[in-house]
Amino acid sequence: MTVHFQVWLKNLESEMRSSLHNMTLKCIVTRSLQEQDPFTLPTQILCLAQNIRFTEQTEKAIITKDLHKLKANIENENSYYCSTEIEDESERYKRQALILQCAHYLCVIRTLIDNNVVSTSDWHWQKQLRFYFTSNKEVTAKMGLATISYSYEYLGVNTGQFVRTELADECFLILTQLTKVLHSELNLLRR
Repeated sequence: MTVHFQVWLKNLESEMRSSLHNMTLKCIVTRSLQEQDPFTLPTQILCLAQNIRFTEQTEKAIITKDLHKLKANIENENSYYCSTEIEDESERYKRQALILQCAHYLCVIRTLIDNNVVSTSDWHWQKQLRFYFTSNKEVTAKMGLATISYSYEYLGVNTGQFVRTELADECFLILTQLTKVLHSELNLLRR
């Protein structure tokens, strides 16, 4: 009986990851969260899609030297979320998460503008937690020298977004670099 339960649980996990992956693909295809009702998707997917779009938009703005325009677009997006009518507690959590992410994006853009960033290889951009949608339809997170595959683990129904601070970002940076080093060390040990 235990073996059957373990198989069932593994299948459930696999289906859950597949569902989250498919929802992410669907959300990414829609170029703007405002083109669809953002509150029909899980918070996890909304935030992931928003992170991917922000990375794409920011890198394009850095290359075209258009960070001020991106800042205005993010401010408009934030205003949209702030003015959106919500119907229940779940939508309130989603709206709060999207607003907090926009606030973080505005801080990142201000940092890039203040430091005259004109290259995506500039450390002020590289040290940010960035999400990419790859050509093989997977999501990777990059920060500093680390690249981590997104695993589509289920984060729960009302996963809130926490306020991002410089200290939180420094902790993320340290942890991602440590993950890269440990992964490299494990690969060396396996040889």
